[in-house]
Amino acid sequence: MAALDIELAADPDAAPKARARVRRQFGDAVPAPLLYDLLTVISELVTNASQHGDPGPVRVLIDLTRNGAVFGEVVNNGEGRPVPTDMDGGTLGLGLHIVDAISETWSASTDDGLTRVRFVLQPP
Repeated sequence: MAALDIELAADPDAAPKARARVRRQFGDAVPAPLLYDLLTVISELVTNASQHGDPGPVRVLIDLTRNGAVFGEVVNNGEGRPVPTDMDGGTLGLGLHIVDAISETWSASTDDGLTRVRFVLQPP
């Protein structure tokens, strides 16, 4: 079982609600730089899932390891595989580039009508 396992409605409030839950759950458990990275990644992935996924809930799962690493997953309905967009100088479509820059590793998969994006963050 994940240290955090929440389901949110896929609406404009999903990302702020996810950030609030992550902050409550992990605010005292991880160093501030790691918490800020986690909040950023969760915000980007939940926003993408809410905006681009099929109707239905967005699920957020987060685990901490003994060495302080964070494993996370954001799951939504739909089988659209998230891929970073071309960097054309615009301000939209940068979310997965941000996730890629912050995360130690991340991956996306689709199966059984679900899209899953997993990530790993390492402590500073």
